Amino acid sequence: MYSSLIRLIANRFTRSTKKNGFMSFSRGVAFVSVALGSMALIIALAVLDGFDDALHNASAKFTSHIQVQTLNRTPIEHCEAVKKELQQTFPDIQIIEPVLQREALIRKRSMVDGVVIKSAPQHALGLESRKIIEGSAVNTSAAFYQVELGRKLARKLDVAIGDSVFLITTPTSQSLPTESVVKKFAVTGIYETGMAQYDDLYIYIPFQTAQRLFQTPTDACYSFDIWLNDINKAKHFANRMEMHLGYPYYTITIFDLHSSMFAWIEMQKQPIPLVLGLISIVAVFNIVTTLLITVVEKSRSYSILRTLGLSTGSMIGVILNQGAFIGLLGTVTGCLVGFAICWIQSTYGIIHLQGEIYFVDTLPITISFWHYVVVLAVSFGMSVLATLIPGVVAAKISPIAALRFK
Repeated sequence: MYSSLIRLIANRFTRSTKKNGFMSFSRGVAFVSVALGSMALIIALAVLDGFDDALHNASAKFTSHIQVQTLNRTPIEHCEAVKKELQQTFPDIQIIEPVLQREALIRKRSMVDGVVIKSAPQHALGLESRKIIEGSAVNTSAAFYQVELGRKLARKLDVAIGDSVFLITTPTSQSLPTESVVKKFAVTGIYETGMAQYDDLYIYIPFQTAQRLFQTPTDACYSFDIWLNDINKAKHFANRMEMHLGYPYYTITIFDLHSSMFAWIEMQKQPIPLVLGLISIVAVFNIVTTLLITVVEKSRSYSILRTLGLSTGSMIGVILNQGAFIGLLGTVTGCLVGFAICWIQSTYGIIHLQGEIYFVDTLPITISFWHYVVVLAVSFGMSVLATLIPGVVAAKISPIAALRFK
């Protein structure tokens, strides 16, 4: 009974203020402020989670969970024996693969650039991480002089499928510059990972070709790339592997390798929602201002209602209904607009970024149901709580003084 009466009175007051131009404008500003605050929070949370997911997924695909190397970067002899030992000791290993890797120079006509030559992964996970956009992947079981380049590097060198490039390297880390080895390679594929720092640096050649180019023994490698069943256990198993293998081996996890990248996104996660949350707080105070003006404008009506027996709690309820309506409508509208913007960016990738700075080429978006739950609850809750201020002011109005004043 009382709740229906309170809603009826609140709706009447809301409709009556529409005839007042200033009051309509004030309510409109409050509504837009709440909507903008909610939209900003939704987009900010979606972008931050999008960056987090994109960086974790891209790095997890392109980089192994654990890398096992030697301190002086000398070749690991009896590579197959060490591989079997690790597989038997640590059953959580999903994939372990010997790797040959060396810094080098790549030349096409007069253009020269620094690269990292890496033996192409022979398992499906490695090929999946490198999305071949032109040509085909190198034949990992062959010893041909063929090479895969990243899209960005291919553009920089103006290289197309079928073109030839020269790779300049040294057979061992102790070799002198005069002992450089120059080999001609055919470009068979161009890949793209979505992370510019990889596409610009890494090139892939067959494992046997890398053995000949680096002049390493048949049963030797420079490191092991290891994928676990659970990436979150990488640090735990890395420490155990390092203790098990002993000197001169050491391990690097994916989190160590990309620590600056992950630290950057974590740093962004802390202040941005707080700063944008201030927008919602300001928007809530716009509701307070609007309702205080309404209380002043409708003080005679409130006094008459009090005279007719409307209780203090019911009076506060009338104000709460008006504030809750503005807050709910603004919050829902802001969430819907934010969802539309996030969906468009997630689907079409309209906003592009500089991969050298932001690690990804397009603005990543992650749409999460819980973002909307949190924003709706917090924004609407603050709107309702803030309306207690004008509600208490309206309840304290003396009916006699207000009627006399009018």
